[in-house]
Amino acid sequence: MFWQVDPRRELERIRRDMDNLFDTNTRTVSRGYPPINVYDTGNDIKLHAELPGITKDDINLSFTDGNLTLSGKRKPLVEDEKYTIIRNERSTGEFEKTVNIPYPVVQDKISADFKNGVLTITLPKAEEAKPKKIEVNIS
Repeated sequence: MFWQVDPRRELERIRRDMDNLFDTNTRTVSRGYPPINVYDTGNDIKLHAELPGITKDDINLSFTDGNLTLSGKRKPLVEDEKYTIIRNERSTGEFEKTVNIPYPVVQDKISADFKNGVLTITLPKAEEAKPKKIEVNIS
């Protein structure tokens, strides 16, 4: 049977191997972390980010020039150095993700809620960005 190699997975594996080769004591969370979903509700933009094992004190948010930046640090579950790693798939370290918000928002009304490892950020759209209903009279 012929197996097709996914070039993206192969490059990610090579990157991981190179990271491990040059830095065996620390792990950095990948650029794709955290996974997010962005929704347009009409009046708001909502962003959901999965951040399991992270506390709200480890999360930083900023909004500048139409860009929302989520950053923080994912700490190791085991701090004791007197062990031998058998398998390590859970990455740790600092992360940063920036999302461009395509609408003007009311910056002083941006809110965030963190519950059960999911961060929900609500960015209220400015009035000029909200959908408007226009009635058309047909004669």
